Amino acid sequence: MAAPAFGYRAERHYESGRAVGTSWHIVPEEAKIVQRMYEMRRDGAAFDKIARWLNETAVPTARGGRLWRSAGVQRMLSNAVYRGEVAWTEESLDPASVHGKSTKEHFFERPHLRIVTDELWHCGQSSKVSRSGYGGGRQAYSGILKCGHCGNLLSSTAKGKAFTCGSCNSNRLVGDPQVLAVPTISVAGLNAVLSFALERVLNDERIEALRARLRERLAQGADGELAELRKTRDRLVKVGQHLLRLIYQREQPDPLLDEEYAKNSKSVADTERQIKALEATKVSVARRDIAAQLDVDPRALTEKLLDGKLPPEHLRAALAKLFPRFVFLGRESRYIARFEIEFAPGAAVAWLSDSAPILDERAVIRVRLIGSARRPVVWNVIEESVEVGELATTSELAETAHVMDEDCAIPA
Repeated sequence: MAAPAFGYRAERHYESGRAVGTSWHIVPEEAKIVQRMYEMRRDGAAFDKIARWLNETAVPTARGGRLWRSAGVQRMLSNAVYRGEVAWTEESLDPASVHGKSTKEHFFERPHLRIVTDELWHCGQSSKVSRSGYGGGRQAYSGILKCGHCGNLLSSTAKGKAFTCGSCNSNRLVGDPQVLAVPTISVAGLNAVLSFALERVLNDERIEALRARLRERLAQGADGELAELRKTRDRLVKVGQHLLRLIYQREQPDPLLDEEYAKNSKSVADTERQIKALEATKVSVARRDIAAQLDVDPRALTEKLLDGKLPPEHLRAALAKLFPRFVFLGRESRYIARFEIEFAPGAAVAWLSDSAPILDERAVIRVRLIGSARRPVVWNVIEESVEVGELATTSELAETAHVMDEDCAIPA
């Protein structure tokens, strides 16, 4: 085996003085540090901020280096061993490949090596913590807001008071006739849209419906949880099949498509693992989380998000979970802009109660933002439509697959 990762120690085994194998064991003191690193990443900390914390607290590196660095933290948090899996890379000859060989990873479950939950481990992999996956910057909306014209992420202006689409701006500069006006929106306008959307989606009627679903899940127990997990698995399998068809249709390699398929395959495997564990024990693991979510008031979400007390990286991480899609559709005129926002109520009560998400429903709201011509600007938000339900097709993965499918239908 390779040298042990941070958080583990290796023990050699001998028979009659001859080495016959090596096993890993968890080091409790280091395991606490690993847990804290994943929690910091989940809360939106950049890799360099985690590295700085490790250096300031004088935590020694696993390989005896002088300093922790952001790239090393990223590699460490991507190690599947922390979720109880050991990876083995198989190499074989392949004349068709560039290097004359191909590699394939095999994963083996080692529950006794688990330090963090699957959910926390996946939070450590999410690129939605920030636009690049590395930094966070000072802007909470960085990496959250998409351009409705080109689909790229909007970026903060120099003074941080507005967001604009750099891709559309570049296209305009080179003479793209389709870009008539570069999408730009102020942060104050975004706050007005966010506050209005939360107020409309989390009204008394919808909150009661949300709690009714939670109580229903609580009453169903393990059988209900199994049914939901199987439903999630079937939905992920369908998305995976769709992505696989798109991969076969492509004439040229598409790394983004391959990455999405790999992520989806991992999610299917995780769900299968949860199903097997629940079938074996028949004990609901969600009861405590459901009880915690029933005990919070979703109406507190708006104030907690917009009171200015959350650090930007924490707010950005929360927004990424609560709003799978936040699209700036564009402007009707100088003072009128339109947005489409997908909101996850289940993620909201999970975030407020610091528990695992239980419900997978979505609410999609379209609004029109009107700003006054006079200063200071007075914002008026008008609702165009609201749809609530289990809208799996509006998830970012399915949306990507749908867009790619449309691209494939266009002749080259």
